[in-house]
Amino acid sequence: MIDMPKRVQTKKIKKKTTRKKKNKKALKKLILSIFVLFVIGLLVGVICLIYHVKTDEKFNISNISVTDCNYYTIDDIIAASELELGKNIYSFNKKEIQAKVQTLPYIESVKITRRLPNEVNLTVVERTTKYIAYAKDSGEYVKIDKSGYVLEIIDINEMQEEILLFGINFEDIVEAGHKITDLELEKLKLFEKVSELYNAQEVQAKITSVEFKSSNIILTLNDKLDVILKDNSELEYKLSFLKTILKEVEGKSGILDMTQENPTYSAI
Repeated sequence: MIDMPKRVQTKKIKKKTTRKKKNKKALKKLILSIFVLFVIGLLVGVICLIYHVKTDEKFNISNISVTDCNYYTIDDIIAASELELGKNIYSFNKKEIQAKVQTLPYIESVKITRRLPNEVNLTVVERTTKYIAYAKDSGEYVKIDKSGYVLEIIDINEMQEEILLFGINFEDIVEAGHKITDLELEKLKLFEKVSELYNAQEVQAKITSVEFKSSNIILTLNDKLDVILKDNSELEYKLSFLKTILKEVEGKSGILDMTQENPTYSAI
């Protein structure tokens, strides 16, 4: 048997390697071409679909529904949204509509849902009145929610079960939809803490008003007794034995000063 020279063997190996490389390049080009054609076809399809949706009358709004609204009427919400029947269901920006509806003082948030082919639903979350605050500069009584948003200005005779707040400062003009400053909001958070501690004592007397004065917080119970507390770390300790003290002055009007080490009661 005659052995093939090494040079000839090397040439054959090189030819095979070169052919494999060419085949790989051709395959890559084919795959790339197919991918490009697929993307182009997909884009054309999307464009055609968008054009169809935006021009076909069956995608024009025929109904606008509103859910979970109590304070406002359905017409109030729709009017604020500025949505119109007959307009294309994709002709509006959701964030813009949300911003418009949320200009209504009692609206906390709104979720907008497109229900194809032609209905839009607005689901609102409304704010609720937590306090009535007295605006000293203007002499007005103002409904505010737990987050400090001004809901409306009312007559004091319209008060129901809300707690009356004194010592909340409002910037310039009191206007519905505006929010009190962070500094004033801290006062609400302080009262929330006091209220939680107070309720934990299961005291029968009801807090009817609160006044924030310097570093003190004054609770008026049953419109008769003023309980003065200091805004400090001793709040929990002071309130822990308030129930016992109240039994001694039950039904009386006056001032219970708990800012000192030994509480004192003064009749009015």
